[in-house]
Amino acid sequence: IKGKIKQFVFFRLEKQPPFFLKTAGSTFKNPENLPAGKLLEECGLKGFSLGNLKFSEKHANFLINSGGATYGKFREIVNVAVEKALKEKGINLELEVKVV
Repeated sequence: IKGKIKQFVFFRLEKQPPFFLKTAGSTFKNPENLPAGKLLEECGLKGFSLGNLKFSEKHANFLINSGGATYGKFREIVNVAVEKALKEKGINLELEVKVV
């Protein structure tokens, strides 16, 4: 079991930001036939930041809070991504993150 866990952790770290970073996980649901991370990358958002909040350079569907990012910044960066995906690819992105 320990070997399987280790294998899973290494696989995850190759594809996604490290789990010790401040992230809520996948930001957007995958649209039909295209992973959201790939779509965001194609729209030039990989590594894009607003204040202390940025799309990961490793996997663009993860927003990373480097400290002090507000809900307002979250909405702002999400709106940039939604508008860009719609304008450039004709795809409506839907949040996967639950906002309460």
